Amino acid sequence: MDLVASSSSSSKPSWKYDVFISFRGEDTRWKFISHLHAAFCRAKIKTYIDEEDLQRGDEISPALMKAIEESNTAVVVLSENYANSSWCLDELVHILKCKREYGSQVLPIFYDVDPSDVRNQRGSYATAFAEATQLHKLDSWRAALREATNLAGWVVKDTRNESIFLKKIVNDILKKLHGMSLSCDLKGLFGIEKHIEQTKSFVLILAKDVRILGIWGMGGIGKTTLARVLFNKFSHFYEGRCFLSNVREKSKNPDGFRVLKVELFSELLNREVHDPDSPFERNCVRRIDVFAVLDDVSHERQLTDLVGDRGGSFGPRSIIIVTTRDKRALIHQASNIYELDGLNRDDALGLFHWHAFKETSPTPDFNELSEQVMDYAKGNPLALKISGDFFRGREIEDWKSLLERLKGTSIGDEDSIHKILKISYDELRKDEKDAFLDIACCFRGYSKDFVERLVDVTIIKDLVDKSLVRLEITQIWLVVNVYIEMHDLVQEMGRKVVCESSGGDLGKLCWIWNAEDAYTVLHNNIGTEKIEAIFLDWYGEGGCETQLDLPQDVFKKMFNSRLLRFSNKVFLPEGFDYLPNKLKYLEWMRYPLKSLPKNFNPRNLVVLDMRCSGELEQLWDGVK
Repeated sequence: MDLVASSSSSSKPSWKYDVFISFRGEDTRWKFISHLHAAFCRAKIKTYIDEEDLQRGDEISPALMKAIEESNTAVVVLSENYANSSWCLDELVHILKCKREYGSQVLPIFYDVDPSDVRNQRGSYATAFAEATQLHKLDSWRAALREATNLAGWVVKDTRNESIFLKKIVNDILKKLHGMSLSCDLKGLFGIEKHIEQTKSFVLILAKDVRILGIWGMGGIGKTTLARVLFNKFSHFYEGRCFLSNVREKSKNPDGFRVLKVELFSELLNREVHDPDSPFERNCVRRIDVFAVLDDVSHERQLTDLVGDRGGSFGPRSIIIVTTRDKRALIHQASNIYELDGLNRDDALGLFHWHAFKETSPTPDFNELSEQVMDYAKGNPLALKISGDFFRGREIEDWKSLLERLKGTSIGDEDSIHKILKISYDELRKDEKDAFLDIACCFRGYSKDFVERLVDVTIIKDLVDKSLVRLEITQIWLVVNVYIEMHDLVQEMGRKVVCESSGGDLGKLCWIWNAEDAYTVLHNNIGTEKIEAIFLDWYGEGGCETQLDLPQDVFKKMFNSRLLRFSNKVFLPEGFDYLPNKLKYLEWMRYPLKSLPKNFNPRNLVVLDMRCSGELEQLWDGVK
């Protein structure tokens, strides 16, 4: 096989790795390379490194070629014996081919060798070429070495100061990666450049104090997007980095602030933190300058509990960005408050067309209809994105019919945005609507693996494609998790659908997520066959739980219930004789009886969680 002509793909591959390291194992594996790899890992640079020390053949494997093609940047460590390996030289040839064809980046490091010796094949490189057996490759190898030495790189000769070089190399790589990823990240983000220009001076200014930038605006206006772009562009200059998402939603959970603080400190210190309030951990974060984003904060207390008064928990040159709908959460804490407005007409049209047509200019027939969408969305990026995804591929008559449903809505207010979002919901199939409402009312923020046990995988994918649901990937220390998330406005729209369908009757709410509503329905035994899900997570003031006595037949009228969760203790003074057989999910912490009802048939049960149920002796008699 002729390596120079070979490639696993003629089209540009997607980047799976940030960095591919090409090196000669016997020279550097247990010295420089091990330290370089560790430094990349600490900086959260996803790195491909060939860990095998096995005898290699004459050609590099297809898997290794694919790894090179899927890497954003190749770091080539040219050491004394690099040219002794035909494998290394073949790697270099393929790396440079990917640079030409795919635009990937290459950073040469001359480790204890003179770049001119590499360029002109002198010294050990001359010896290696003189002893080479694959003569037909010599010209391509020579050309590759010359090309590599013409690139900007690093010369590492004084290995006593290796740690200094490593830090500089990591920073160089981070700048390259952020420069490339930012240009990709901004695709489809219409109008974002203006906001970057207006906020970056605050981020870049040299100051001796912690600075808090508040980004304030209505839901769906792009606060999280701007914060994410600023984080991606500037956070690599700081020793500690963390993007803490969904603070408002997560803080509602029992022990929510502690969980958030553990996540924040673990990310900032790049290690597992168990007790963020210990004097040792507080001192650790106080010693470093950090770049942290607290996304979707709803109250000043959330901010001070996580970062201290005016960010005093961190090093003096730290930057904290806070996004919120409520300006009051920022007034006493933020150094600057940046109000985010809707998109101007041109950017709004560009975003809508990007999603509706996958191009910036639709056919003339759709221009007037697109303008009508602009009137209702009023520059709200979320509304534009979801409506664009919804209208994509539809005929012009469908557009007219759907826009007719928006008539009578006050243009530009929150009601119009909710109506735009609801159009996408209305067009879902029955099973898709149920899955969407399961997530909006019960499972937002749960892990993807968990939700997929209860909701069909293809339906989740369809909801993601329609921009009603998104997958959020987080990494706490070394653990990567994927969660099911949605925008606040989308969740509000879904819950509003549920409330409106009940006609104001709590017993006819199909999904009950509010603790007070759940308490009222259960305590008064007013549930009906309409109820499909009921979640009771009620912790009274001061952490004392509110006692709830359940009637014996409380679930008899709720025979269509599929999802049931009690995370605080309830009492069954008269016993318990019925559970719905349609239950797929049953979580009942501190269940107060010795077993579940005898007539309960768990044939549909997928998830059963009876933690902390000390009274429970067995689930049921026999096999069911």
